[in-house]
Amino acid sequence: LYQSLSARLAQLHSVVDTVGREAAFATAAVTPNLVLEPRRLKLLSLLAVSWLGGSSDWTSPVNTYLTDSLTLTSSVAIVKGSDLFVGAGQTNVPVTVSNALNVPVIVYVNVASTSSVLQIQKQNVALTIEPGSSNKAAIPVQALSNGKVVTTITITSIDRVPLGSPEYVKVDLQPGWESVGTTVIVILLVLVFGGGIVRTFLKRRTARHKAVVRETVFEGVAEGAEADRDRSGRVVDAGRS
Repeated sequence: LYQSLSARLAQLHSVVDTVGREAAFATAAVTPNLVLEPRRLKLLSLLAVSWLGGSSDWTSPVNTYLTDSLTLTSSVAIVKGSDLFVGAGQTNVPVTVSNALNVPVIVYVNVASTSSVLQIQKQNVALTIEPGSSNKAAIPVQALSNGKVVTTITITSIDRVPLGSPEYVKVDLQPGWESVGTTVIVILLVLVFGGGIVRTFLKRRTARHKAVVRETVFEGVAEGAEADRDRSGRVVDAGRS
């Protein structure tokens, strides 16, 4: 009997401990009562006198309640992402958060860097996630030099209650690629527009050359015709005399 009572007290403590955790978690919900009310009803049912004083097996409903509590407090979480490559000095670290609840939630996203070569330019970025969906936050960062950094991503509720487990993302910083990319683009632009300018210049020079040739030909024809008229006139004058 003593062992049975001791076991039930241990189970009771486990159940009561979930109340505080669930209340803290619910601060992420836009309407916390919609999250907590169903849990309160299940708790009252679990703590009914018939369960506590009777001979029925209480372990099974307690385990179910504890499992449901763990599922509830894990229903808002960071979606694991892949490692990042940063080829620009300033960029954004994307963070996706999922919400398995049937109510909207508001979380605050934070990214921490293990090295000063990656500076986080904004923290506590608010993100609203609709029921049964996910949403993405963009955390602005700046890479100061090349290197590899491990970032820690966390989310909290409006009361700064940690939600879920942190996620760790490796970031490969290569800000030098930005200048290389800029140089390549500039070269391409010079080739494209420079080539166009050269072609336009050559076309105009060819057109001017053709115009000069035509003008020269026309002048030659005109001078020849004038010379022919002069010769014809002299011949006529000679015949009359």
